[in-house]
Amino acid sequence: MSRQSTISAMRLTHSVYAWLTIVKSVAIHHFKFIDDFLIDRAAFLTPSPLECCQPNPPAPSLTPLALVSRRDRENTKSRIARIHFARSGFFLLSLFALPCSQATADTITVATASNFLNTLKALQQPFAKQSGHKLIIVAGSSGAIATQIINSAPYDVFLSADHARPNQLVEKGVGDQASLFTYAYGKLTLWSANKSLITDGDGPLALKQANFRHIAMANPALAPYGLASIETLRSINLYFNLSEKIIHGENIAQTFAMMATGAAPIGFAARSQVTRKPWKSTGSFWHVPTNLHQPIKQSAVIVTHSKNKPAARMFMQFLKSAPAIKIIKSFGYDAK
Repeated sequence: MSRQSTISAMRLTHSVYAWLTIVKSVAIHHFKFIDDFLIDRAAFLTPSPLECCQPNPPAPSLTPLALVSRRDRENTKSRIARIHFARSGFFLLSLFALPCSQATADTITVATASNFLNTLKALQQPFAKQSGHKLIIVAGSSGAIATQIINSAPYDVFLSADHARPNQLVEKGVGDQASLFTYAYGKLTLWSANKSLITDGDGPLALKQANFRHIAMANPALAPYGLASIETLRSINLYFNLSEKIIHGENIAQTFAMMATGAAPIGFAARSQVTRKPWKSTGSFWHVPTNLHQPIKQSAVIVTHSKNKPAARMFMQFLKSAPAIKIIKSFGYDAK
């Protein structure tokens, strides 16, 4: 081979290598940018309703889409690693060939009032087994979640602790009226970690004696269980006597955390929170008669801007099924 031919071949090889290096670098930068943008966008669209007041253990984390964010970051790292491993611009073409909706087509995000969180977790596997669809659960106060949905939070279904807020979403055009229905009727319980504080289940007597510094309840402006707690105290004519001792949790889960950790010696909880271990056999309680407050009518609605409405409709139908109702009742709710 002549010297001129050798030089030409070397130049061609160098040009191809340089071109592949440019494509590879663009691919890595491009996908890293997209992944970072998606993570930031998810965090931006779904601010935590408890940002300023995080619950104490043993309450579960109530930050919306925390699970989504974590999985997003894990997926981001794995995708970038695969791009580095491929070391070729041709991998860019294979990624573009993948369907964009594959990861989320069978997944719906259900935003639930925190009192229903454990019940919804118990419904996850039966629903997945029946339908093949998966749930991502977001929990918080009904008021905070409703506000997020009005501001375009990317939820598919809203399980509220009342009927008013889903109905409000329908009126504002962000809730599907045809899907609105009541999935459970909540019950209220006065509970204390102290086994001797509520003697013989006599809640009115314990409240009248007021041998405690604080009484906890959910914020009545955001949580229906908090409103039911106020109505209960008014019905037994003790609200005025106890008003200065009341402390509020942002929602019923945070309120129960106050009682469970000793921050509040007594308070109002959702019945569902004390029907399961370890709290079922712990402390003392009084199941509040339902005639002492307005019915806690917990309703569900599909969010109008949901991108997974077929799966959302299947979930709503599942909530009405006999197996789902059996599970809901086992957590201390009434259901029809």
